[in-house]
Amino acid sequence: MRAVVPVIIGLSIRLALAPFFMHAWDMTTITLATNQFLSAMNPYTYFAQQSTQLAQTSGLPLPYYGFAYLATTLVIYAPFYALYTALGFAPIPLIGWQGQPGQTLGLVYPDAFYMLFLLKLPVIAADTIAIYLLYRKNGRAGWTYALSPYVIVITCLWGNFDPLVGVLLFVSYLAFDKSKLGSGFAFGLSMMKIYTIVAAPAFLISIGRKPRELLAFLGGAVVANAPSIYYIYSNPSSFLSVFVFQASRPTSGLNIYHSLLAVRSISWELSLAPIISGIFAVAAGIAVFMVWRFKLELKESIILLLLVYLVFAPVANEQLLAALVPLGLISRNFSHKLTIFPLVFIAFNGLYLYFATPIFFGSSSLLATFVAVNGWWTSIIGPYATQAQYAIGAAMGVACLLLARSTFEGPFKIRWSLTRLEPAPKAPLRGR
Repeated sequence: MRAVVPVIIGLSIRLALAPFFMHAWDMTTITLATNQFLSAMNPYTYFAQQSTQLAQTSGLPLPYYGFAYLATTLVIYAPFYALYTALGFAPIPLIGWQGQPGQTLGLVYPDAFYMLFLLKLPVIAADTIAIYLLYRKNGRAGWTYALSPYVIVITCLWGNFDPLVGVLLFVSYLAFDKSKLGSGFAFGLSMMKIYTIVAAPAFLISIGRKPRELLAFLGGAVVANAPSIYYIYSNPSSFLSVFVFQASRPTSGLNIYHSLLAVRSISWELSLAPIISGIFAVAAGIAVFMVWRFKLELKESIILLLLVYLVFAPVANEQLLAALVPLGLISRNFSHKLTIFPLVFIAFNGLYLYFATPIFFGSSSLLATFVAVNGWWTSIIGPYATQAQYAIGAAMGVACLLLARSTFEGPFKIRWSLTRLEPAPKAPLRGR
């Protein structure tokens, strides 16, 4: 029963903030794609069409930043969006946020507030589950998650669903020993953000040579992704465009490559994408080998692989760390202090005032205040923003590498050298 207190406090904070804040582009993307899904339209066809149009207009293979997730995302959001439209509100109350021709930026009031509240409920529910499960394992971990400024920002101010991905990974880990089918199903759901595939080797290595358990785990993952399989069958080329997009995106986010933004041209940066992807593939391969070679425990393996992704992947946006927080809070190889980096990075990337657009766009006087404050911040910070972001990204990369290295300390006592990596000799037993 003690878990009720952090659950209620964490839930109350999230529900109170949910209607008034958003990342406009991401919330519009989810709203538009869910609307298409419920209207029997193919959101991947729309994505492919927009990508083709953008490439033809610009003359460059620029990616269209639209709905590029697996279809389980739509299934999760659909009931909440259906409830929203059933109440008679405007289907898409965020106008012009994705640059549609001839549209000015704006919101439909009060419809936007109701939409933000209802569409954030799946992630808020996931946060609530995480608080409860974490508190049962470790009271401090439960309270940390309930009050985490970073998780609250991503869930309620940003409105992204990476915290939901993190809870699904956490549930997959918790279910692993009891039910490989259930664990695989939760992991399959977590792949709504495709980057969690990097954690798959951790589960497969832990299963080992047990065909029945392997089939159960893979079967659960396949069932979870049945909606995506349907879209692959119905229009494979448009669905494939999502993976092409994810593989060819220019470097961005909170990572060691951020310095490219200071000297890039778009064509030059796009040409570097395959090289950076190759660097990530090598780093991920080494991490998988080490997981297999040293037979790491499942929890530590998942964390190691996701930390490697954070450091070396071409795109590691600020919200991605949320997928690691629930599992990390019960691990010795993770520190919640890592969340300081994205919290600071966000301020330089768009100013927290940006998330309050539903409030400031409600009246002309508030909008004038928004424009003035944003202009003031940009004039002061703008000349130094890229340098600051690179420093933050590089610092987070170092911190992640140090946490990854700690995986091989403690009970493993691994000795590092320039020529080999091997378990250190055990200390002799002392007499009593």
